[in-house]
Amino acid sequence: MFNLTEFLGRRKVSGPPAGDSLDAFFTEDAPAPAPKRAGNPAWPFVAALTLVGVLGSAAAGVYFLKKAEPVSAAPAASVTLESDPAGAEVTSDGVAKGVTPLTMAVAPGEHTFEIVHADRRKQVKVVARAEAAVVHHVQFDLPAIAVGSAVAATTGSVKPAAKPTAPAASSTPAGPAAGWLSITSPIPLSVTEAGAVIGSTASAKIMLPAGKRQLRLVNESLGFSEMRTVQVAPGKTATLSIAVPKVAMNINAVPWAEVWVDGVRIGETPIGNHMVALGPHDIVFRHPTLGERRHTAAVSLTSPARVSVDMRKQ
Repeated sequence: MFNLTEFLGRRKVSGPPAGDSLDAFFTEDAPAPAPKRAGNPAWPFVAALTLVGVLGSAAAGVYFLKKAEPVSAAPAASVTLESDPAGAEVTSDGVAKGVTPLTMAVAPGEHTFEIVHADRRKQVKVVARAEAAVVHHVQFDLPAIAVGSAVAATTGSVKPAAKPTAPAASSTPAGPAAGWLSITSPIPLSVTEAGAVIGSTASAKIMLPAGKRQLRLVNESLGFSEMRTVQVAPGKTATLSIAVPKVAMNINAVPWAEVWVDGVRIGETPIGNHMVALGPHDIVFRHPTLGERRHTAAVSLTSPARVSVDMRKQ
């Protein structure tokens, strides 16, 4: 049986090793050395201890690396609340958020808002999704108020008209204080005003306070940004039509190919400075013996538009 105390108490021999065995590097203090054995039983034990130490260190390193990984926050969602008439107060969990039309950045999930206009209250539940814009419209049905005659509730007789006097200030709303904006664009756009997102082209219409609006239309992934001024009339829908710029595209194939862009044949490769509109395009390469390849390219203002394929690769 192997004795660990005996093994650790050995001294290193000053001369060169006498053989391949581990015993050749050590000697005992006893006057007569023990006969040389065919193998040293200490070696498996030392190897096992070393292996356990290496595996333990690796496991600890993996654990601390995983602990150190940052936890990324969920991307925010955008919620826009609109009302007709505009100017309704918005609260959530008793906290005032502002007045309609109102755009907020919220965490993804379900949110409940209370919208109050005069003595009318409506509760709205909105499910917000990450990196998506939700627009919710609330319609308040305000009763019409008859003016110009007074009827006696008890007798049913009509009272004589009183002498005309100067009209008093009326608390009845004069009319809608907001209008709508409809935007047509070949690419998706976010709509911002004074740095705040108020909607996007994903909505058919965006409700805005009446008056002159200074709007910025943005598509960050394509590098597009444009300022537009629009006059929003009360109760009316203003329209904007956005034309995006064209960008030069360079197209090539190995060894060569005929090229179609958005279903239109434009020639054989190499093709340089072919002008296309900003945004995604469908490109088809065809070779008489190497077959057909399809490619979708999103052309932006931030990087050169180059498309190249190897027709020899499947």
